[in-house]
Amino acid sequence: MTKLWKSLWNNKWYLLLMALGIAIGIKGVNTYAQYEEFLSQPLVIEQAPVSLIVESGDTIRHIASDLKKQGLLAEPTFLVVRARMRKLALSIKTGEYSIEEGTTPDELLDQLVKGKVIQYSLTLIEGWTFKEAMAAINQHPEIRHTLIDHNPEQVMEALGKPGEHPEGRFFPETYRFPKKTTDVNFLKRAYRHMDDFLKQAW
Repeated sequence: MTKLWKSLWNNKWYLLLMALGIAIGIKGVNTYAQYEEFLSQPLVIEQAPVSLIVESGDTIRHIASDLKKQGLLAEPTFLVVRARMRKLALSIKTGEYSIEEGTTPDELLDQLVKGKVIQYSLTLIEGWTFKEAMAAINQHPEIRHTLIDHNPEQVMEALGKPGEHPEGRFFPETYRFPKKTTDVNFLKRAYRHMDDFLKQAW
């Protein structure tokens, strides 16, 4: 018996390493099981939909942390790992997203990569004057306003159309756009639509 204890004592570091290895193995198995469960379960959404805003420069780690703060994720590291395993971490698009009930982690990542952002709308009414159109644009809460203090000539110059009269240059229809679209980009789009319409008519 004495020889046995002496042998064990001489190999104590071996036993400690073996015990540590077993503990790490058990921890790894448990973590992997939790990761697999994470992938199969939808996000925790008590009241759908949930809004998620991804700003320019936000990393997948930042997004995962934000989701945890909102109570949607218990373990944000798993989302980071999944995004990197699928090589999606650097392909996420900026914008405002609506996360519906039943969304799984993979479905969320697909949504972020495809840029399926919330779309807002504004209708330019046929017969409106340029002043009326600009008033509607300036009042829309989801458009980023950069032309509020501009007169019509300055607006057309900002659109790259200096010297053009604005009346009748913007096609009347309903336009859909993501959050923080600038008034300049909105008007350029309406201008292009009218330009295409006139070319076809001629």
